[in-house]
Amino acid sequence: MFYSRTKKPPVQETPTGDGFEKTYKEFVDKDGKITLECVGKTSMYEMIQESLEETQIYNILEKYELGDTTVLNRIAGFYDDITAVPTDLLSAQNMILDMRNNFDNLPIELRKKYGNPSDLIKAIETGDFEFSEKVKDKVKEIVDNEPKQ
Repeated sequence: MFYSRTKKPPVQETPTGDGFEKTYKEFVDKDGKITLECVGKTSMYEMIQESLEETQIYNILEKYELGDTTVLNRIAGFYDDITAVPTDLLSAQNMILDMRNNFDNLPIELRKKYGNPSDLIKAIETGDFEFSEKVKDKVKEIVDNEPKQ
């Protein structure tokens, strides 16, 4: 049967429910299969009423006035320059390959010591990485040759 704008499908009423949600628990039966069994009911009205006081705007503003600034700062702000972050999967894969190629061009001693690029980056970030004189000279050369803004 096809329906159109003028010939609409029959309306089916949905049940309103009884205000309770069944609570389930996992059990392993004698065959080793995991099954769910109903172990009780939870009143949805009571669950909503439990969080009523802490979600009312007047109570939140009162806490803020008393000096609790954390009630309005649920998520800490994050600011970063993400212009170099890849925007698609191909760009991300190419960035990973470039990192791998750069790592493979490092001296064999560094590659043996760290094993993969992520371990080397962690060592540099935590300060566990000690630069040799050769690497220090190379970094100084790169920094000195950067164009000034």
